[in-house]
Amino acid sequence: MNRKKVAFYYFSGTGNTLLIVREMIKVFRKLNIQVEAHNMLHSDPEGIPLHKTIGIAFPVACFTTYPSVRDFLTKLPDGRGTEIFMVDTYSSFSGLLTGQIRSIVTKKNYIPIGAREIKMPNNFNFKPYREEKYARIVKKGLLQAKYFSHDIVYGISSWKPTPFIPVFLSNSGFARRVFTFMKRKYALSIDNIKCIRCGKCYKLCPVDNIEMENYPEFLDRCQLCLRCISFCPTEAIRFKEREDFYPYTAVEYEDIIQ
Repeated sequence: MNRKKVAFYYFSGTGNTLLIVREMIKVFRKLNIQVEAHNMLHSDPEGIPLHKTIGIAFPVACFTTYPSVRDFLTKLPDGRGTEIFMVDTYSSFSGLLTGQIRSIVTKKNYIPIGAREIKMPNNFNFKPYREEKYARIVKKGLLQAKYFSHDIVYGISSWKPTPFIPVFLSNSGFARRVFTFMKRKYALSIDNIKCIRCGKCYKLCPVDNIEMENYPEFLDRCQLCLRCISFCPTEAIRFKEREDFYPYTAVEYEDIIQ
């Protein structure tokens, strides 16, 4: 890494990516790298500081990433040779996501200096999970984040192109179609008996999909980040078609809304 300043842009659903970003920031600062962290969805992509190394972090979802994340990346300005690195968190398969994102940023004249995919616990659970198993996965993931941070600073990380990326995976329209299908299949509903009208789901939603009237009401912009259903304190938010959901969160509610 040629510069001693990093602007880190991230999005986290229920906290896995946020844990990784925090660990990387901790390492950067120990190595005397100045870091500023920004919530990707609250930031103007056209205003990123090109005099700093850019970091991007986000979860894998449906073999790609969320449409709002892709929108941020496709709206980045011409990089003019700015260094950039990425990290994603996944639970099973990423869909060759590093290759997809590398293609986006190189076309915008950024220099890709490193990419890492880090396995973290699944937050889409329809079966009970063992907390001790998930704790081990988190511990291993944080260690990988630490090593990756060192590799970036010392210039030994890499972000190699993927030899072959299926056209449907590299197409942003594919991501939107996938999420349209998924939000219909896993539509959310409110149990008014359990709901205490605390407004947490309204504050958590990253795409303003929830309106708060007497009770929360869902619109049509859901991207299934699972924040609302996972952080609901009374389990009042459920999937319409099934009840067997076991929420997982990696951080506290207050961490996510910052």
